[in-house]
Amino acid sequence: MLSFSERFLVDFQAAVAVPSVRCELVVERWLAPSPGWFKINSDVAVDVRGRRLGFGVVIRDYTGKVLVSYTSLLLGLFSSDIGEALAILRGLRLAIDMGLSTVCVESDAASVVKHLSSRVTSCSGIGLILDDILSLVVNFADLSFSSVRRSANIVAHGLAKFALSYQPVGVRLGSVPSSLALAVLDDSHGYP
Repeated sequence: MLSFSERFLVDFQAAVAVPSVRCELVVERWLAPSPGWFKINSDVAVDVRGRRLGFGVVIRDYTGKVLVSYTSLLLGLFSSDIGEALAILRGLRLAIDMGLSTVCVESDAASVVKHLSSRVTSCSGIGLILDDILSLVVNFADLSFSSVRRSANIVAHGLAKFALSYQPVGVRLGSVPSSLALAVLDDSHGYP
């Protein structure tokens, strides 16, 4: 059981550990993060007819090396913003499981990143997911969210589409499905 002062300190640290957020759509191509940082790219693909969402997440280091890729499938039809927020949440949980502490998250869902930047959530479906995302901030030494164009998020988008087409759940350490290997190679223009 935490004492009042310990609980106060935990609450204070959570309050001041607010992620930095950039909202500009200026990045056209994937760029490697700074040394010591890890980049999470996430995306969702919506299959309206099949009433399901495919999630794709890729985590890379500052050299552009793929540390892990993740795909999963969620049955049901949700808004793309809810799907995008869930993809970000899954990426952050994966980073926590991997013990990563300095992370930048990129998504091509500008509206979701804008919601995260405002830090004003609600009891709506997306508001609750955003609350979950923001509650994970305390697990990182430094965390940022950025909105990027789809052209800078090709691998994550390909993983999300892959989830709809093939195995619904997959974690690949150090690789992506072979159909996306060229997209990772094409991103090499963003390496230092």
